[in-house]
Amino acid sequence: MKPSKKNILTTGLAVVLAAAAVLGGTFGYLQDSTENVTNTFKANQVTVSLKETTGDAYEIIPGTEQEKDPTVTVTNTVDAYVYVQVTDTTQDLVDYTIAEGWMQLDGYENIYYREVGKDDETKMFSVLENDTVRYDAALTNENMTDKTDLKLIFQAYAIQKAPFADAAAAFAAKDSVIADDADTVKTAIAQGQPVVLAEDVELSGNLIINDNENAVIDLNGKTLTIGAMAQNGGSLTVRNGNIDTDVFQVSGENNSLILDGVTTDAYVLISEGTENSTVDITNSTITGALYAFSTNAAVAGSGQDVVVNITNSTLTALPDPNPNADAADCTGVLFNICGTLNITNSTIYGGRQAVIVRCGTANITNSTLVKTSAVKDSEIDKKKDYTVSDWEDGNRVVASVLTIGNYKEGASASYAEDAAVTLSKVTLTRQEGDTMPTVYLGSNADYSASLSCSDESVAKTDIGYSGTSCYFNSELLTGE
Repeated sequence: MKPSKKNILTTGLAVVLAAAAVLGGTFGYLQDSTENVTNTFKANQVTVSLKETTGDAYEIIPGTEQEKDPTVTVTNTVDAYVYVQVTDTTQDLVDYTIAEGWMQLDGYENIYYREVGKDDETKMFSVLENDTVRYDAALTNENMTDKTDLKLIFQAYAIQKAPFADAAAAFAAKDSVIADDADTVKTAIAQGQPVVLAEDVELSGNLIINDNENAVIDLNGKTLTIGAMAQNGGSLTVRNGNIDTDVFQVSGENNSLILDGVTTDAYVLISEGTENSTVDITNSTITGALYAFSTNAAVAGSGQDVVVNITNSTLTALPDPNPNADAADCTGVLFNICGTLNITNSTIYGGRQAVIVRCGTANITNSTLVKTSAVKDSEIDKKKDYTVSDWEDGNRVVASVLTIGNYKEGASASYAEDAAVTLSKVTLTRQEGDTMPTVYLGSNADYSASLSCSDESVAKTDIGYSGTSCYFNSELLTGE
């Protein structure tokens, strides 16, 4: 039977009396106490409203103007960004000017924003200058014939300013989950919700995106630590921060990987058999060990409908020039599948080669390719001279800044497509004392290697070649 409250109190009193009877006397204690430390938390809010008092139906009369007063009101106890989105389907029949104080948001043509401090006196803002719209006097009947569904639509948003880097980052996160711990990140990704990091986060294990799954992670200038990031179909977008991981791996079909504004020491790998997929690396810095970016051609002829775009980025397989041959055995970009590689406004560093295109199509524009060592074929790996020996797998090819094709005496068992590279405004750099050709082409009985260059990026004298089907600007280099 559970004792009543009265019984508990009575029992306690009896124990105290018994102790006093046995011990007796007066005792002192070594003791102290502090004042209470009280932590007070204040709940904050950011709310926004959009109202008009001038109605919602208007007549277009050339040469006149009408009052129209969409007004945004924000209530914020923390600093905030306030946005207004203007959707215009009036087909140039209605003129207006956005009111002073609104700034166009980077990357958007129809979204404007302003910062509103928590203590600002003014928190009500007109959207349109003079609260009016205008109709050009030059409009005619012909201008208005068959014009229907003419609308101006306004929508307002307000988002707390912290922890976002700027107004664009905050707006991009308006439909996202804000996360400062691993559980929140995992839950958001599992539910297909975009996630924005508010703090550095460490995830145990790997992140795997499967068919029809979509993960969007805005690092928001923070660092995400995770074992590996892998895709087997599905879409993964990571932007604006640091990733501490082992590899970005793409496999299977129908993948989309976007790295935008990412810094990482992990290399990007397109696995064997990948088809119908895209990889976009933009505004990023990727530093790998053996490769910064690589494809895998273990399945001959794979890579159909695979497109890789490297834009405004730096990919490095060896951070600094290093004369040690073994340390130089690395390649910035290895492309060996039957897809398309586009490198634009980027810099690629590699110790053994900056870029290898073993098959497929590559377009390199406004970029710099740097071989960061003076290593020769005979000094590294299997100590072979690949200018006269059959090329092997991976980067076991001639150690040039740019190496193209697949040299074999006979037929090719892999890399099942011609290798075709186009250069435009490209700088190819090698180290002092490097005696290997700047560019090397290799062909075999099945597939050719070609280089096209309409400017002075490469001269014919910069090129070495092996095989009977090597071309520079459509000119056959050898027929032997």
